[in-house]
Amino acid sequence: MKSPDDSKQWIVDEPAAEIVSKIFDLCLADKGPSQIARQLETEKVLVPSAYYESINRKTRNTPPANPYSWCTGCAVNFKSTTVSYKVHKIIHNAVEDYQIIPNMQEPIISEDIWLRVQEFRFVA
Repeated sequence: MKSPDDSKQWIVDEPAAEIVSKIFDLCLADKGPSQIARQLETEKVLVPSAYYESINRKTRNTPPANPYSWCTGCAVNFKSTTVSYKVHKIIHNAVEDYQIIPNMQEPIISEDIWLRVQEFRFVA
């Protein structure tokens, strides 16, 4: 999240970071996406849009009727663009055009854990 002192600096949202770390720990414990989603729902962990609403942060996504109903999936930035700010036609970018900026903010999980989880994804 943006720092309250400097809007150009990003800081870790600690409650959200705990959930992210928990998700990675569950993945390393051989839990699949559906199992993780069910466990988070059982433990009454708010989905991101409901969490944002609970701390009065704006989000484009409307919270679901059940704020604990986790679904599985990934978010990828820069998958598309527009012709211009005046023309709203969507143009899909090629995978090699996705922008990845390393070390832009403090990591929530270590790179070692990230790489281990990625190995699970492609082996399983």
